[in-house]
Amino acid sequence: MPDFDALERNDVTVEIVTLAGRQKVTAEEGTLVRDFKAANDLVGMKIIDEDSNVLRDSDTIKDGMQLYVSAPKKNG
Repeated sequence: MPDFDALERNDVTVEIVTLAGRQKVTAEEGTLVRDFKAANDLVGMKIIDEDSNVLRDSDTIKDGMQLYVSAPKKNG
């Protein structure tokens, strides 16, 4: 039986900008922020949307979102 749910899924391209450069990654629309962080070595980082809202791990990535990665401050 065909996977009709796959017809409604979109891949979302996310560009991660750091001091070391830019990295483009692809995530499936509807991916949990927790899973996105784990897949892209971003655990411990904050993901912020275009309205400056910090996304929770249970939030989902949607097409058209602008995401920013914020690293926590390190003392020393």
